[in-house]
Amino acid sequence: IDGAAVVLMQLEIPFDAVAAAAERASGTVVLDPAPVPEPGVEVPLASVDIVVPNEVELARLADDHAGPGASDPSVDEIARAARRLPVGTVVVTLGSRGALLVDGASAVHVPAPTITPVDTTGAGDAFRAALAVGLRSGLELGDAAAEAVRVGAAAAMRPGAQPAMPTPAEVDELLATS
Repeated sequence: IDGAAVVLMQLEIPFDAVAAAAERASGTVVLDPAPVPEPGVEVPLASVDIVVPNEVELARLADDHAGPGASDPSVDEIARAARRLPVGTVVVTLGSRGALLVDGASAVHVPAPTITPVDTTGAGDAFRAALAVGLRSGLELGDAAAEAVRVGAAAAMRPGAQPAMPTPAEVDELLATS
């Protein structure tokens, strides 16, 4: 952790471990806030640089009681909820709509390629891993998120979670056939 360029974590490990690793990290700290805890339990965001929730997780983290509801919230509504988090940068995964990068006053929508999904089980994990790899490789956040959207879409085109994780060559191949 001391020398890692990017540290990617989720909340499946004890919060104390997440907080300690985030404080110790010298590189970019990316947190997948899943599973989001029950209301009233504070998520350790103090030393996190980028949080990457989906829409439902964002609504719970931002204490947005309305949540995504029956209709899809607009990009502006999602950006407003993201700005309520005590983190400098929020990248919200939007499923078939791509992702939204919220950094201060800026909100940039990254559209997803049009695909026919087979199984979305591992798409979010593929997205977050690709985002971390992109950042580690020196890509700017927007470029890393664009590649992560492509990788997440490619993962959704195959069944399963781990078996669906595509290689870079497979991303291009899978998306070329969609």
